[in-house]
Amino acid sequence: MKKIAFFAIVSAFVLLQACKKEVPPTLIVTVVDAEGKSAPKADVHVYPKYATEGVINKEMDQRGTTGSDGKVTFEFKYSAVLDIDVVYAKEVFDSTLMAFVSDTLTGHKVVKIESKRQRSKDNTYEETVKVE
Repeated sequence: MKKIAFFAIVSAFVLLQACKKEVPPTLIVTVVDAEGKSAPKADVHVYPKYATEGVINKEMDQRGTTGSDGKVTFEFKYSAVLDIDVVYAKEVFDSTLMAFVSDTLTGHKVVKIESKRQRSKDNTYEETVKVE
């Protein structure tokens, strides 16, 4: 009887582990200005800074533009340490000129993302980059 119980426990453990799949990471970058307001239409560049040339590194080098909520989403196949560079052209009203002028703001951050072996399909990393 003990052998059957032991076999059942081991079988259950093996089956549960076999159900896990490699889940690639998703990175959501939120860009905010110094006042904490979202930065729409900001250019975001995500890349492995110290990587050498190659197919994998080209897949990891991605660009995008934030939506009206200041967010942009990137999907990757592999774990990596990535640099995030942001350039945001903020339109401000200059009362002395009585016109709108563009002020270029930049931001930078380094993040680590990892692919995980799990049952859940969610492997999302959320990072906020402040532009000044």
